[in-house]
Amino acid sequence: MKKTIISSLLSVALLSSYPLVNKVGANTLDDADNAAQTGSKTVASETTDKSQTGHEGMEHDESGEIPEGLAEAENPTYPEGSEVTIQTDHMPGMMGATGEVVGAFDSIAYEITYNDTKTGEEVANHKWVVHEEVENAQDEPYQAGDEVVLEASHMPGMQGVTATIDSVEDTTVYMVTYTDTETGDTVENHKWLIEEELGEEVQDSSQFWRARTVEEVQADVSQYDTLEELQNYEVVWGDTLWAISQSTNFSVDDLTEAFNIKNADLIFANYTLENQPSLEDSYENQIISESKKTRDMDNMGDMDNMGDMKHDESGEITEGLEEAENPMYEVGETVILQRGHMPGMEGAEATVSGVFATTAYEVSFNPTNGGEREENHRWVIHEEISESTKGAFEPGEEVILEANHMEGMEGATAIIDDAVTTNVYMVDYQPTDGGAVVRNHKWFVEEELAQ
Repeated sequence: MKKTIISSLLSVALLSSYPLVNKVGANTLDDADNAAQTGSKTVASETTDKSQTGHEGMEHDESGEIPEGLAEAENPTYPEGSEVTIQTDHMPGMMGATGEVVGAFDSIAYEITYNDTKTGEEVANHKWVVHEEVENAQDEPYQAGDEVVLEASHMPGMQGVTATIDSVEDTTVYMVTYTDTETGDTVENHKWLIEEELGEEVQDSSQFWRARTVEEVQADVSQYDTLEELQNYEVVWGDTLWAISQSTNFSVDDLTEAFNIKNADLIFANYTLENQPSLEDSYENQIISESKKTRDMDNMGDMDNMGDMKHDESGEITEGLEEAENPMYEVGETVILQRGHMPGMEGAEATVSGVFATTAYEVSFNPTNGGEREENHRWVIHEEISESTKGAFEPGEEVILEANHMEGMEGATAIIDDAVTTNVYMVDYQPTDGGAVVRNHKWFVEEELAQ
């Protein structure tokens, strides 16, 4: 069941003053701009290039052929014909693209790594292949680390290869026809996207931030020859200090000093350079939007209840929990939170304080302290469940929680809503709606983070 999620959208340009040297995690709609410009951090953010290996220039199978045995979803969040906005970047031109659902199916989706039979290159963390596209697929879902032979032919060099499963999602998968944001071309019958990677079509395009090119900025600022004149320039959505600097004779340091800008990585649209507000003042001018309705926000249950939760910030690690060997984001790395498990979280900048390999569960339970029922709480991990010595639990099973992320959780009986074999992250973050830094928040999965 869909809910209208009211999300706060700052009319800001969150940006980085200098181009990235290593990763292009620039969280914009346009990968070409990412490479050319800044590592800006925004609310609408992409995953890093670590999940992009081998996707550049890929040729797609657009036939729309459905694997034998794949069952149509009975009650998908986005039925066939729904207009959606893609909120992931499996490949360039996808993030922020609008499209139409042409098929929705219940299956197990696998993230995989394999060597392309055509080029010999490794394709790392390819998303997604469904269970029915595995040769001689067993009845039970495969687990992370299993090797399988692919029957999928989404792209040349895939069919028949042996792949290693990186992560597993029991979910609804979607086939989508969309318009590439870079080329304007129509991509037919793209396979696959999962529900967390889609949102209903956003009519207000300002909800997605894209760094403007130097050429675009230069066209607006070329008339200003001095800092005194430039002070009257009104920042446009997508501007960066770096781009403004490149378009004028003034360095970023010149601009921050002249206009008393406290943070070179943060300027606000619709204000002149001379009158840039502080971060605190900007929250008084938030734009409240009801147009973004995403399944991932839908699944987090009643945010009003979660907003009152008291967190365990001890950072204590459950016995038996193993550190991840090759996580996408290492301890100490800065990330942007892509999911709003609670108010002030989505779009917040965070630092990874721990990363572990486990099975993460979405659960529903009645708190032991008599509070309102928590629906679709994300996440509790396998090691935080009583009798966790058995294998991974399945959706629908009842478990006893040993986690104490919030009051009333420890000892509660919970129903497993979803199970994901993945890496989980503990992070420190600064809420976007103000307040103190939240320490050692548990947990995020990789799909909920970006750089």
